[in-house]
Amino acid sequence: MENIKFMSSHTLTSLTAPKGRLPIALKNIISYPYKDKRSFIKLINRESKNADLVIVGFTLDQLERDGKGTFEQFNELQDTLFVYAGEDIFIS
Repeated sequence: MENIKFMSSHTLTSLTAPKGRLPIALKNIISYPYKDKRSFIKLINRESKNADLVIVGFTLDQLERDGKGTFEQFNELQDTLFVYAGEDIFIS
């Protein structure tokens, strides 16, 4: 079982930060367990559907495998920013 970490919506007070990073306080991160891709998508759609902005990373492998479904599976979200994630990013 893996975990996903969510940032609360009030975290993104500024889109500019040193070294190209968003300032994220540890208190604004919640870890949720998930078992597979389907439960991961359901979890994001359920927990983030009322967020002002959701940032979702994707890889080229996902895009090649799922095509536009890479983005369409998050159909319950409002404003979503998809970013290319060429490698895993550790949230400390």
